[in-house]
Amino acid sequence: MSAVLLKAACEPASHNVRVGPIPEIPVSPDKLSDATPCVVPPLHEKLPCGRGRKMKLSPIYAVLIAATAALGLFEAARAQNSPVQDPATSSPRREVNITNDSAPGWLPSRIQEEQVLKTTIDYFSALDQQQYERAYAMMAEANRNSLPLSRFIQQNREFQERSGTLVRRNVLKVTWTKDPASAPFRGVYAAVDIATQFVNVDRHCGYVVLYQRPSGGEFEVMRQESNFIDNGTAAKIERDKRAVLDHMWAGLATNCPNYGSTASPLPAR
Repeated sequence: MSAVLLKAACEPASHNVRVGPIPEIPVSPDKLSDATPCVVPPLHEKLPCGRGRKMKLSPIYAVLIAATAALGLFEAARAQNSPVQDPATSSPRREVNITNDSAPGWLPSRIQEEQVLKTTIDYFSALDQQQYERAYAMMAEANRNSLPLSRFIQQNREFQERSGTLVRRNVLKVTWTKDPASAPFRGVYAAVDIATQFVNVDRHCGYVVLYQRPSGGEFEVMRQESNFIDNGTAAKIERDKRAVLDHMWAGLATNCPNYGSTASPLPAR
């Protein structure tokens, strides 16, 4: 996620820890489906701790699911996830992004990394295949309590009608923390940054926060945010002035610090 127009003032710092050798986990973008579960009215409010302030941009829609306010702690992580080469060996090493308020000395295990990837794939695949009850069951109780199943299904159906089928999805970065003081529950949290393209939506980015209880077990979906401009809206703006479209997308993409570029990724259809 990338690009800065509106920056939060309360984002905590993070650091990278290189661990390895850990084998790469193959990721097929086609197996991941839409990260946006719903569409909300144009006037929306960003996270309480802030990736931004209120944006009255009528063509732009941002989505928040299951607002657990304290989870804004993930939004500070900015470093790229990339394997690096150990000069002493031929084995690739992997960067693990940990927030500074995480439990001292803690690192996610390889099993936890695999669990997070699998949960991400399974959750978005369920949404893409319109298996909404299965996706809903993967959400944390606090998330489900804030969003009834009927509304969850309706919002996802509306978005699928608007976005069309999935073209590609990229998992950009995973940021980890354990037992942070600002979180509502003790346990392990993983924020997965994602960029997506659909047939009718070229500009789409967001993240999902997964949670694992202190006792271990499966990761659950604690929170989700998506930001996008559909191609129809983008085309109307572009006809008037391309710079306006780029400026709007730059503002929205500031919610996605690892997105990679402030510029509109592809020309509007």
